[in-house]
Amino acid sequence: QFLYFIGSGTAMGGGGVPKAAHPTHREWYWEKDDPMTVFKGLDWPAVRRGRQVYTEVFAPCHALSNFTFNHFQGFMTREEIKELAAQYDVVDARPQPDGTPEERKGKGTDYLPAPYPNQEAAAFANNGAAPPDLRWILRGREGGADYVFALLTGYKWSEYMEVPPYVTVKPGQFWNPYFKGGVLAMPPPLSDGL
Repeated sequence: QFLYFIGSGTAMGGGGVPKAAHPTHREWYWEKDDPMTVFKGLDWPAVRRGRQVYTEVFAPCHALSNFTFNHFQGFMTREEIKELAAQYDVVDARPQPDGTPEERKGKGTDYLPAPYPNQEAAAFANNGAAPPDLRWILRGREGGADYVFALLTGYKWSEYMEVPPYVTVKPGQFWNPYFKGGVLAMPPPLSDGL
């Protein structure tokens, strides 16, 4: 639900690159008879929990570009937003009179901090693959919420079947049939108790 909130077997493809498995379509309650979620509200406790999971699991690698702390007003109080933003040091957009940048505690109108300064640094830190920005993950991937669900839970397939012989999984990489090519650098993000 948090991803929805912020986004308000393999076969060989051409060139020997395996295609991604198609995720199973699920009936998401927030889309039932209302695909744009205009008339139904979201499960705000679930959205709140999703923000916590994003912060603890995904934020070290994945950005939420153009997203300020104030975007969380739908499920956090102003005091909680102030407290969350103040945990980060940000460089003020307005430099000091001598031109040097001024660092200060974050506030609600600041953008969420990016985990890396640029795409090259992100790729270097992640086995050559820059993690995607999660702001557009639902709209940028075929299947939307079904794709995200399948990707997050798809790591378990290796317990039931062998990695296909045409897929090479190097150290620090993981097999997931729902990811194009079948191999990604992101370790399984979900575990029991998370």
